Amino acid sequence: MIIADYLFLRRGHYPRLDAAVLPTFHLPGLGAYALATLGAWLSPWAPPLVGIALAVALYPLCCRYLGQQSLKPAL
Repeated sequence: MIIADYLFLRRGHYPRLDAAVLPTFHLPGLGAYALATLGAWLSPWAPPLVGIALAVALYPLCCRYLGQQSLKPAL
């Protein structure tokens, strides 16, 4: 989730820690994590790799459809 957030949504720019506003729960992240875990659990081939690939692929989609529209990189 962290790698997908860094690469796809924030485009390589995280805000400074002292200026960051962190939510208590990040619903899109939890949704992508749950779906990737389920996919890995059901996969007959290399479940850890399938889980990682699904998490990276599903995170931007979950952010789009579960409420987080876009993030502007903090400079």
